Order: sequence, then structure tokens, then C-alpha cells
Amino acid sequence: MTFDKKSYQKAYYAKNKESIQIQRAENNKKPEVIISNRLTDKKHRNSEKGRKTKAEYREKNKHIIAEKAQIYYIQNKETIATKALERRNKLGKTLYNKLGRQQSKNRLEKLQQAMGGVCKNCLEDDPIFLQIDHVNNDGWVCKNPITGRREGKLKLKTYLENPKKYQLLCANCNWAKHLNGGKLYKPKRKVA
Repeated sequence: MTFDKKSYQKAYYAKNKESIQIQRAENNKKPEVIISNRLTDKKHRNSEKGRKTKAEYREKNKHIIAEKAQIYYIQNKETIATKALERRNKLGKTLYNKLGRQQSKNRLEKLQQAMGGVCKNCLEDDPIFLQIDHVNNDGWVCKNPITGRREGKLKLKTYLENPKKYQLLCANCNWAKHLNGGKLYKPKRKVA
């Protein structure tokens, strides 16, 4: 036996005709019926409380949101790629790349400042030479649980959650640590 929606609605209306008509009359008497959802209301959405509510929701449902995003991406891969290409063409290839590089540079500068701005081993302070290193050599562990890929560049938020996991080293010290089996290498200073 299948469910017939129209016949159900007719039977429900016949049974509750009076109460439905009364409810309709009351709704028509009201000058304005305001339908408002706190999360979609502009004032609430942009308020501190609204942002906090959204952040809590996203944190609580992180995996569900990521799964939905992945499913959406798989289903709409071509559309997303076309829109990204249109956006890139609209801005111009060089400007688009320049904006991306500038954002990466700004993110790295903020991160280096938060980490102290100097090499932990030799106190080099030139930002061009500084690199972010995993203290326990466990960079391979940083994988996205859903995609299985390595997380990209370290974000400031991730660093602030667990600052003891990362350190700032210059390129020489980082490479020497790699060659020294994952232990910091202190070079012997030559006396002139």
C-alpha cells in the first residue's frame, strides 16, 4: 500500500476544517506576521553572539561540514573549476597569482612573528631564511582525516592551538637537523 498525500490532506482538512479556518482568520487579522530565524536575521548574524553561535556550530560539526563540502565538490567539480577559471581570467593571471603570493607572504609573516621571529638554534632573524619545523619530526602525521592528504601550509590558528609542536629554524639549521637524524645540530664556532 502506497501513501497518497492528496487524499491524506483532503481527509485531514475535512476532519479539522473548523480549527483550520479559525487559524486562517487569526493570521489574516494580524497586521504583519514576522517570520524570523535568529541565524538568518541580519542583525543577529553580524552580531558577536551570532558569530559565536556560528563558530560553535562549525566546531561541533566540523567533520559533517567537511564531508558535505567534499560531496558538493565531487558533484560540482566542473562548475567550481569553471567559476575559478572565470574569476582568474577576470582578475588577470598575473594579478591573481600576485594576490595569492601576497596572502601567503602575509600569513607567513604573522606566523613567524607569533613564533618569535628568530631561529631557535642560531638566532638568525632574516625572514627569508626562516622555516617552520616540526619539533618531533612528525610532519607526516598532519593529514586531513577526510581526504587523507597532508594539510597545506601551517595556519596561525593551528600553531596557537599547539605551539610546542612547531619551531622556527633557519634553512641551514633545518637541513642540518635533517642530516643529523632529527636532532638539532650545534656547529662548532671557529675562533678567529
